[in-house]
Amino acid sequence: MERFPEALGGVPDPVLIVDTDGVVRAGNPRVEPVLGYGPPELEGTDVEGLLYDADGDSTGAELYGHVADPEPRSMAASLDLTARRQDGTEIPVTISLGPFEREGEAYLVVTVVDVREERARQADLHQRTRTLEALHEATQDLLKTTDREVAAEAAVEYVEEVLGHPIAGVWLYDESRDALEPLVWTDAADEIVGEHPVFSADDQSISWRVFDSGQPEYVSDTRADAERHNPDSPIRSELVLPLGRYGVINVGATEPEAFDGSDLAVARIWAATVTMVFVRIERERQLRAREAEVARERDRLEEFASLVSHDLRNPLHVAAGNLELIRAPL
Repeated sequence: MERFPEALGGVPDPVLIVDTDGVVRAGNPRVEPVLGYGPPELEGTDVEGLLYDADGDSTGAELYGHVADPEPRSMAASLDLTARRQDGTEIPVTISLGPFEREGEAYLVVTVVDVREERARQADLHQRTRTLEALHEATQDLLKTTDREVAAEAAVEYVEEVLGHPIAGVWLYDESRDALEPLVWTDAADEIVGEHPVFSADDQSISWRVFDSGQPEYVSDTRADAERHNPDSPIRSELVLPLGRYGVINVGATEPEAFDGSDLAVARIWAATVTMVFVRIERERQLRAREAEVARERDRLEEFASLVSHDLRNPLHVAAGNLELIRAPL
């Protein structure tokens, strides 16, 4: 820093000083958290060994064009590159470039910003957007469903394909048995769990507890839950979502703490959507049953009217004939 106080002094970001040969001549202490090297270790190293583009090439003509141009320019120029740290790991960085002169020699101030957190946030936002778009599309498809089993199959398919959790199943409530019975499940659930149990109030289970309370639960480690149904189950974390009076969706994983906040939020929205569809399917079934009953009642009334009409036809004819006789002149 003593050699380049005007370029390094008081700069809040990680900075390297690079000469026209692409050799690092100095750096400030803030480069160490980013690159893993202290400033003395960086002096004399080739900048191409530290910074290169995503395809593995060097920083290229653009960087060295800034070094070779003796006319001072602003720090506006920037590149998205990859940095190789001292431990060999690679991280994404954004570098800003600014040439300057000292004692007749041209140098380049290279500001190196670690953008891992920013890229992670962007990736997370992108994933959330895609998940919500898929949720919207799945909801539109589900609203067209008129069969409860088809809706349940679509529910576990969404959990597997969009949320990325392959172990899932739907249990529906059987009023005659007062129990939750497995209806549909993914192939992975079949392979890992095997025979799917029936849950009831008589046997402790997380699934019945959720169904009974109507509140979703995330169990980050099932072995720590005293009410787990099977202590020997390979399922180590579980997300159980109520489907109103219809049943539950179970989503499991073979490792503890397998679900994050995004999983929980989207899964709860999806469970509410599936419940709404079950309600609609039930009401449509009841409406169809009512319409069929009304049709049967109408047919019975029409049949009764036909019988009455036939039974009354002859007496009416006789009465009409007698009336004509009475009206006839003597």
